[in-house]
Amino acid sequence: MPFSETPATRSASRSTRRSSASSTKRPLKSILKPTKPTPIDNAALRELEAEERADSPSPSSSPIPLPLGEFGLHWQLLPPNPSLSKRLRFDVALPVTEIRKYTVGVPLALGELDFSKPAVHGIELTRMTIQCPQLDYWPPLVIKQRHGVNCGHVLEAIHEFLNTPLTDAEREHYVTGRGRAGIEEAFAKRCQDAPGLNDYVRRQGLRRIDLLRGKRIFGGLQFVDGSRCDLYEMTMV
Repeated sequence: MPFSETPATRSASRSTRRSSASSTKRPLKSILKPTKPTPIDNAALRELEAEERADSPSPSSSPIPLPLGEFGLHWQLLPPNPSLSKRLRFDVALPVTEIRKYTVGVPLALGELDFSKPAVHGIELTRMTIQCPQLDYWPPLVIKQRHGVNCGHVLEAIHEFLNTPLTDAEREHYVTGRGRAGIEEAFAKRCQDAPGLNDYVRRQGLRRIDLLRGKRIFGGLQFVDGSRCDLYEMTMV
């Protein structure tokens, strides 16, 4: 009678074979293939860097000479002139949306078309440098726009510049002596002129515009150098 494995022996034999097979099994190859680094688009990178340079202020940029032919500021940026039928009232302590233009004696809010008007005519000016002799504590205001500076850029930049809060060091340095009372009075008036926001504005503290002691109305821009078209001087009245 042929020898036959008992169930126990058969089971042990299969277990031994499985153990042997698993011990000699080759390691699985990874299904994740190493990826190569994404190539850099140098052309796109150069274009991005050029845009960043164009949009970042750089007071040391070369002066822009006057163009040939007719050239001048848009009327919204000119000083008040009785001979002009149009004038702008810009209280810089208030939001830019509160700017009013007078064309037929009736105050009208500026619209998108007004803001989009080029700041100057006769040249597409991509940079404007604006000095404020009344606040010469800070560097000039530099506005750079790759596609040309418009009136909205100028008015908004002036508003932002003058409404920058004073730092602790600036308060200690400038809000002193005989000028302190005038600065605090201007601050109190600015708080009163913010309907429903008196307490909020007061908590924001002093801003650069308060150092002008009540001179909050934009008085227009004027040329500083007759040989260049990018440098202007701002007056507050």
